[in-house]
Amino acid sequence: SFLQFSLAATVIQGVLFGSISGAAALATDIENKFFDRLLLAPSTRSGIVLARIAGSALFGAFQAAFFLLVLWPFGATIRGGVPAFLVMVASGGLVSLAIGALMSSVAIRTGSAEAVQGAFPLIFILLFFSSAFFPRETMSGTYRKSPTSIRSRTSSRGFARWSCTKSRWVRSPRRSSSRLPSASPRRCSRSAHCAHDWRRCDDDRIPRRVVAYLDNRRRTGLMLRGLRTIRRMPSAFIPSVAMPVFTMIAFSGTYFAITKIPGFPTNRSANWFMPLGICFGSAFSGIGLGFSTIRDIETRFYERLLMAPVPRRALIVGPLFTAWSRTLILNAFVIPMGLLLGARFTGGILGVLALLTASFGIATISVGWGLGLAFRFRDMRAAAIMQLTVFVVLYVSNAQMPMWLLSGWVHSAARFNPATNILRLARQGLVSSSAPDHMAWSNTWGGLAAIVVMATVTLAFARRGLDKLDK
Repeated sequence: SFLQFSLAATVIQGVLFGSISGAAALATDIENKFFDRLLLAPSTRSGIVLARIAGSALFGAFQAAFFLLVLWPFGATIRGGVPAFLVMVASGGLVSLAIGALMSSVAIRTGSAEAVQGAFPLIFILLFFSSAFFPRETMSGTYRKSPTSIRSRTSSRGFARWSCTKSRWVRSPRRSSSRLPSASPRRCSRSAHCAHDWRRCDDDRIPRRVVAYLDNRRRTGLMLRGLRTIRRMPSAFIPSVAMPVFTMIAFSGTYFAITKIPGFPTNRSANWFMPLGICFGSAFSGIGLGFSTIRDIETRFYERLLMAPVPRRALIVGPLFTAWSRTLILNAFVIPMGLLLGARFTGGILGVLALLTASFGIATISVGWGLGLAFRFRDMRAAAIMQLTVFVVLYVSNAQMPMWLLSGWVHSAARFNPATNILRLARQGLVSSSAPDHMAWSNTWGGLAAIVVMATVTLAFARRGLDKLDK
């Protein structure tokens, strides 16, 4: 059965999440200066790191055993008996050891849990550059020649050296107030040098256009601060740009044979999977702002933003503009790469606009979800939930197959999943012109409705979380 074939890959996926969480905990200890205390303890530095990696290996072995026992009632049997079970548990520990060592090096070099969580998509996508889900005989093109075979063995070779820089705060110079629109508000009567929030002072009568101008300046400042993070910490942004390309290449090679099925919407696998890769990248661009917010909360920098004369909506709108800017950069990179790999827009400029609309919609939804979780958990525990929910929502849809090829509970779940309509919107300009979904109004309004409803819900979720954080 297919479950039997993909059992090893399923175990490795679960072990990956545990390894990333352990490395993120190490980065959190470095950020909180707790790691400095460990360095002062009477112990060798290599011993401290090796103890953490050994803990990750033991946790990975436990996870492998747990997954095998949970999947056993569903038909995932191990024909090799107890020895094969022990080998798979030991393999899970070795995978966790290798990934934990790699990500721990990222944590030590960057000292940022955000960078560790941002690197997870690149590690995860390596599974698809292997025979994890399909035999190599069913693959085609350059993808089939990939030397990685994670299903049968795990290798840590081929990883490029990370070029990361530590995040640091740089105070921007104050701008002259002469650029403000002309206004002559009365001096506050409380004192000659009033230090309270002048925007909320009952004695001041500030023109609305001045207040609107200042609000826009604050939103722009928060957006630019998020964009500067790309230069200061590229390891937190580059994975969200590289992951869509890897997803497109891996899925196009793995599922190339499905384009031969009679009635499939397109004869180019890149046309089908490029929107999926872009949606994944947009989602991680959005939840990446949740990682940044968690870092600000843990370092208590967010307390300064809460005390600043900034409207609360700007603390959500600013990251939203940052996510849109990152999504624009992502599309400007991924779409040309998709065209080089064989993707073609059959819907012309309208097809491009449909894809961009879906991409920006996914980013908006992800920002609200990421900020809402960050405001409630206030630590890196929320990062794992952000990533897991993104994978679940996008995969339990028509991400890999059209609806008429799905069956069972997956088909039922995909029918009610809003991501299904968003992916239909993204793909309608890439399917064959003879396909029923080609530039169909039903796909357009269904995708737009899903974006509006989900964005409203997640942004409201973020605003309520911010109100609770403020209290």
